[in-house]
Amino acid sequence: MTKKTLQLLASVALVAGLGMTTVTANAAGTTSSGSVGTTAKVQLDSNGAGDNGDGDGGNVAGSLAITSAPDVDFGTGTIDGKTATILKDKALSQGEESHDKAAAAGAVTVVDPGTASGWRVQVSSKPLTSTIGGTGAAAAILGGTFTYDNGVVAGGVTNTKTEVVENPATQDATSLKFNSEGTDNQNVYHAATGSGVGTWTNTYKSASMTIPAGNAAGSYSADLTWTLTNSPE
Repeated sequence: MTKKTLQLLASVALVAGLGMTTVTANAAGTTSSGSVGTTAKVQLDSNGAGDNGDGDGGNVAGSLAITSAPDVDFGTGTIDGKTATILKDKALSQGEESHDKAAAAGAVTVVDPGTASGWRVQVSSKPLTSTIGGTGAAAAILGGTFTYDNGVVAGGVTNTKTEVVENPATQDATSLKFNSEGTDNQNVYHAATGSGVGTWTNTYKSASMTIPAGNAAGSYSADLTWTLTNSPE
C-alpha cells in the first residue's frame, strides 16, 4: 500500500514538472527588442559665389552674387504726333554685362552658395535719352513708360520626401514698371533670413513700352542697374 502511494506521487510530480516546462517555453517565445544610437555628421563650408571667373567682382555682395540680368531692344516704333505709340510683347535678351552667359533670356539670377543670410534684388533706371545728343524735344522721351512682364521665380532645393521647395525666394511683383524720366530702386525679389540658398532666377517673359504723342523722332536708350544686397531688408 505504501509502495503504490509513493509511485503515484512520483507520477504526479513528473506530470507537474512537464507542465511547468511547457509554460517556460511559451514565455521564451515572446518578441522583444533592443537598440543603440549612432550619428552621421558633415561640415559644409561656403567658398562664396564668386564672379564666374571673369575677374570682375562688381556683381558680388559678400559671398553672394547676381550673375545675370536682361537687356531689351524695343526696335522701331512710328510716331504721328496725335496718338501714343505702343510697342508690345518685345523679347528680352541676356544682358551684355551678365556674368552667366548660359542664363536664360530675361533671367535675373542670384547665387547664394550656402550663407542663408537672406538677400534682395532691386532695380533702378536712368532717363531714356538721345543716343546721338539730340536737343530740345529730341533730347529725351518724356511721359513714357516701359515694363518687364510676367516674371516667374524658380530655383532652390526640393525636399525629396515632401516634393516641396524649401526656404524659397519670394517675388515682389510679377511686373516691373519704369518711367522714361528715370525710376528709383524698386524691389524685384528677395529671400528672408534662412532662405534663398542655391541658384535662383526671376525670369521675365516680355517687355512693352508706351510713348505718348509729343515726343520727337530719334534713337533713345536708358541704363538699368540691378543691385543685390546680402540682407533681406
